Amino acid sequence: MSGSHRSPGSRRKKRSRKGTVVAATALVGLLAVAAIAAGSYIARQTGAGAEEPAPGAAGLPRPATGEPLTLTDTDGHSYRISAVAAGRAEDGRAYAEYVIANAGDAQVPLETPGDLFVAKDKSTATACMEQPGAPSDLCTPPNSTEVLGPVDGSPDVVSDGVDEYMPPHAEYLVRIITDDEVQELGADDIGLYVWNVRFIQDRKARLVTLP
Repeated sequence: MSGSHRSPGSRRKKRSRKGTVVAATALVGLLAVAAIAAGSYIARQTGAGAEEPAPGAAGLPRPATGEPLTLTDTDGHSYRISAVAAGRAEDGRAYAEYVIANAGDAQVPLETPGDLFVAKDKSTATACMEQPGAPSDLCTPPNSTEVLGPVDGSPDVVSDGVDEYMPPHAEYLVRIITDDEVQELGADDIGLYVWNVRFIQDRKARLVTLP
């Protein structure tokens, strides 16, 4: 499912194809499969009573990724985030894709901690916010996040009717896309970072490296 939610921290961030990839080859085949894959999911809190995961379908093909960044949230849940691609989509908006994985043996809330940063002089957004830890010439404009589907046989997200959860070791492909168009981007004009205080206590943005 797609919908509006807050970005990492308190910044607003909504949910949102083929694009010009800066640091990796565009996932044309992957996105075609994503269009017919099981829906999108977002959650923030854990709790009892969630349904058992359905048997996993084939899922999306496993993409090439950069070096994973391991994260632990304030509740002790472990995740891995791995960047897949970033660039400028055909509609002129900037995007990034990444895989989020449950690194533990227990069910955890589905999280989408990645945030998209672009060069200030390439953004057309009226508001583009800086973040300590990220280069000073980059900022994060209003953007949307969509979970495209499970990766490589992972089960679907589990829902209790209110929140969604990741089964143990499940992985999902996630896409972020800006609300506004950007100018043509070079390799240094875009990046994927994590700075959400649930994962980064000092809120200094951590780079998630592209392949």
